[in-house]
Amino acid sequence: MKSRRIKRLFDCIFGIILGIIAIPILIITSIFVFICSPEASPIFRQVRVGYKGKEFAMLKLRTMDLCQYFRQKKLKDYAAFLSSSSSFCCGVR
Repeated sequence: MKSRRIKRLFDCIFGIILGIIAIPILIITSIFVFICSPEASPIFRQVRVGYKGKEFAMLKLRTMDLCQYFRQKKLKDYAAFLSSSSSFCCGVR
């Protein structure tokens, strides 16, 4: 019983210390993400499935530019990167 209380106290103190360290880092990172991609919020909400199929929402830091996919060059000759078995399966000659 006493060891549970000590563990709980240690967990709370350690969590508070890590939170104090992490908050400034998250704020600075959020500012950099906002500067690089001002059209979107640096933090977004994602729904995930948890224990016993229960859904929960978590906040995540956006680290990828939203328009990145539109600026990429399309690969035209992708067959050159496939092995012979892959090209047979994919129907590329």
